Amino acid sequence: MRECPSETVRHWDKHAHGFYWTEGTRGLGWAPDAVPTLKVGSSVGIPAPPAILMPDGRVITPDVDGNKRWKVEISTFPVWLKREPLASFLQYDGNPLSARATRGFLARADLSSLRFVEGFKDRVRTHLRRMEGCRMEGSSPDAALTADALAEATLGLRHVI
Repeated sequence: MRECPSETVRHWDKHAHGFYWTEGTRGLGWAPDAVPTLKVGSSVGIPAPPAILMPDGRVITPDVDGNKRWKVEISTFPVWLKREPLASFLQYDGNPLSARATRGFLARADLSSLRFVEGFKDRVRTHLRRMEGCRMEGSSPDAALTADALAEATLGLRHVI
Protein backbone atom coordinates (compact mmCIF):
# COMPACT_ATOMS: atom_id res chain seq x y z
CA MET A 1 0.00 0.00 0.00
CA ARG A 2 1.28 3.47 -0.89
CA GLU A 3 0.16 6.87 0.23
CA CYS A 4 -1.58 9.11 -2.25
CA PRO A 5 0.85 11.49 -4.00
CA SER A 6 0.86 14.88 -2.29
CA GLU A 7 0.80 16.95 -5.48
CA THR A 8 -1.74 16.92 -8.26
CA VAL A 9 -0.42 15.71 -11.61
CA ARG A 10 -0.01 18.81 -13.79
CA HIS A 11 2.47 17.75 -16.43
CA TRP A 12 0.35 18.52 -19.49
CA ASP A 13 2.78 16.82 -21.88
CA LYS A 14 3.05 13.61 -19.82
CA HIS A 15 -0.39 12.95 -18.31
CA ALA A 16 -3.98 12.92 -19.49
CA HIS A 17 -6.59 14.86 -17.47
CA GLY A 18 -10.29 13.94 -17.39
CA PHE A 19 -13.16 16.38 -16.91
CA TYR A 20 -16.88 16.80 -17.58
CA TRP A 21 -17.20 18.86 -20.76
CA THR A 22 -20.94 19.21 -20.04
CA GLU A 23 -20.10 21.14 -16.85
CA GLY A 24 -18.04 24.26 -16.35
CA THR A 25 -20.48 26.49 -14.48
CA ARG A 26 -20.65 24.88 -11.03
CA GLY A 27 -18.34 21.89 -11.30
CA LEU A 28 -15.70 20.24 -13.46
CA GLY A 29 -15.11 16.70 -12.25
CA TRP A 30 -11.35 17.33 -12.61
CA ALA A 31 -9.41 14.04 -12.62
CA PRO A 32 -5.63 14.17 -13.17
CA ASP A 33 -4.46 11.00 -14.96
CA ALA A 34 -7.98 9.57 -14.62
CA VAL A 35 -11.55 10.11 -15.82
CA PRO A 36 -14.39 11.28 -13.62
CA THR A 37 -17.23 8.89 -12.91
CA LEU A 38 -19.12 7.89 -16.06
CA LYS A 39 -22.62 9.38 -16.12
CA VAL A 40 -25.57 7.51 -17.59
CA GLY A 41 -27.23 10.68 -18.89
CA SER A 42 -27.43 14.43 -18.63
CA SER A 43 -30.18 16.76 -17.46
CA VAL A 44 -31.65 16.54 -20.97
CA GLY A 45 -31.38 12.74 -21.05
CA ILE A 46 -28.40 12.47 -23.40
CA PRO A 47 -25.54 10.19 -22.36
CA ALA A 48 -22.31 12.20 -22.37
CA PRO A 49 -18.97 10.55 -21.62
CA PRO A 50 -16.40 12.78 -19.92
CA ALA A 51 -13.68 14.47 -21.92
CA ILE A 52 -9.97 13.76 -21.64
CA LEU A 53 -7.28 16.36 -22.31
CA MET A 54 -4.52 14.20 -23.79
CA PRO A 55 -0.78 14.94 -23.42
CA ASP A 56 -0.60 15.90 -27.12
CA GLY A 57 -3.29 18.58 -26.60
CA ARG A 58 -6.22 16.73 -28.15
CA VAL A 59 -9.48 16.74 -26.21
CA ILE A 60 -11.32 13.46 -26.74
CA THR A 61 -14.25 11.54 -25.37
CA PRO A 62 -13.31 7.94 -24.61
CA ASP A 63 -14.73 5.06 -26.58
CA VAL A 64 -16.95 3.47 -23.94
CA ASP A 65 -18.06 -0.10 -24.61
CA GLY A 66 -21.39 -0.47 -22.82
CA ASN A 67 -21.07 -4.26 -22.87
CA LYS A 68 -17.95 -4.35 -20.70
CA ARG A 69 -17.94 -4.02 -16.95
CA TRP A 70 -14.84 -3.64 -14.80
CA LYS A 71 -14.70 -5.27 -11.40
CA VAL A 72 -13.07 -3.12 -8.77
CA GLU A 73 -12.62 -3.60 -5.07
CA ILE A 74 -13.71 -0.71 -2.88
CA SER A 75 -13.37 -0.09 0.81
CA THR A 76 -13.87 2.65 3.36
CA PHE A 77 -10.08 3.11 3.48
CA PRO A 78 -8.84 4.56 0.19
CA VAL A 79 -5.39 3.51 -0.99
CA TRP A 80 -3.23 4.67 -3.84
CA LEU A 81 -2.11 1.82 -6.09
CA LYS A 82 0.46 2.20 -8.82
CA ARG A 83 -1.30 2.00 -12.16
CA GLU A 84 -0.69 2.54 -15.83
CA PRO A 85 -1.03 6.22 -16.92
CA LEU A 86 -4.43 6.97 -18.47
CA ALA A 87 -2.95 7.97 -21.85
CA SER A 88 -1.33 4.50 -22.20
CA PHE A 89 -4.29 2.65 -20.68
CA LEU A 90 -6.78 3.81 -23.33
CA GLN A 91 -7.11 1.13 -26.02
CA TYR A 92 -8.78 3.34 -28.64
CA ASP A 93 -8.15 6.85 -29.95
CA GLY A 94 -11.51 8.18 -28.76
CA ASN A 95 -13.55 10.82 -30.56
CA PRO A 96 -12.42 14.45 -30.71
CA LEU A 97 -14.64 16.76 -28.68
CA SER A 98 -16.48 18.80 -31.33
CA ALA A 99 -15.89 22.51 -31.83
CA ARG A 100 -19.46 23.22 -30.71
CA ALA A 101 -19.10 21.22 -27.48
CA THR A 102 -15.68 22.75 -26.79
CA ARG A 103 -16.96 26.28 -27.45
CA GLY A 104 -19.92 25.68 -25.11
CA PHE A 105 -17.68 24.33 -22.35
CA LEU A 106 -15.30 27.31 -22.63
CA ALA A 107 -18.19 29.78 -22.61
CA ARG A 108 -19.60 28.24 -19.42
CA ALA A 109 -16.14 28.03 -17.84
CA ASP A 110 -15.41 31.69 -18.62
CA LEU A 111 -18.70 32.79 -17.04
CA SER A 112 -18.23 30.70 -13.91
CA SER A 113 -16.44 31.55 -10.70
CA LEU A 114 -14.63 28.19 -10.70
CA ARG A 115 -10.87 28.22 -10.40
CA PHE A 116 -9.14 26.13 -13.04
CA VAL A 117 -5.61 24.72 -13.01
CA GLU A 118 -3.31 27.21 -14.73
CA GLY A 119 -2.98 26.45 -18.44
CA PHE A 120 -6.03 24.15 -18.65
CA LYS A 121 -8.39 26.54 -20.46
CA ASP A 122 -5.54 27.64 -22.77
CA ARG A 123 -5.01 24.03 -23.84
CA VAL A 124 -8.76 23.56 -24.41
CA ARG A 125 -8.79 26.78 -26.51
CA THR A 126 -5.92 25.37 -28.60
CA HIS A 127 -8.03 22.24 -29.19
CA LEU A 128 -10.92 24.50 -30.26
CA ARG A 129 -8.70 26.31 -32.76
CA ARG A 130 -7.62 22.95 -34.19
CA MET A 131 -11.22 21.75 -34.46
CA GLU A 132 -12.38 24.98 -36.09
CA GLY A 133 -9.45 24.73 -38.50
CA CYS A 134 -10.60 21.23 -39.45
CA ARG A 135 -14.11 22.36 -40.34
CA MET A 136 -13.42 25.77 -41.90
CA GLU A 137 -11.88 25.46 -45.33
CA GLY A 138 -8.81 27.60 -45.85
CA SER A 139 -8.31 28.44 -42.19
CA SER A 140 -5.16 27.49 -40.35
CA PRO A 141 -5.50 25.05 -37.42
CA ASP A 142 -3.34 27.48 -35.45
CA ALA A 143 -5.50 30.54 -36.25
CA ALA A 144 -6.21 32.53 -33.10
CA LEU A 145 -9.66 32.41 -31.53
CA THR A 146 -10.66 36.05 -31.58
CA ALA A 147 -12.14 37.78 -28.57
CA ASP A 148 -15.18 38.63 -30.71
CA ALA A 149 -15.78 34.97 -31.58
CA LEU A 150 -15.49 33.94 -27.95
CA ALA A 151 -17.77 36.77 -26.83
CA GLU A 152 -20.33 35.75 -29.47
CA ALA A 153 -20.24 32.14 -28.23
CA THR A 154 -20.53 33.31 -24.63
CA LEU A 155 -23.46 35.64 -25.29
CA GLY A 156 -25.24 32.99 -27.30
CA LEU A 157 -24.98 30.49 -24.47
CA ARG A 158 -25.96 32.93 -21.73
CA HIS A 159 -29.57 32.53 -22.85
CA VAL A 160 -29.31 28.73 -22.62
CA ILE A 161 -27.70 28.50 -19.17
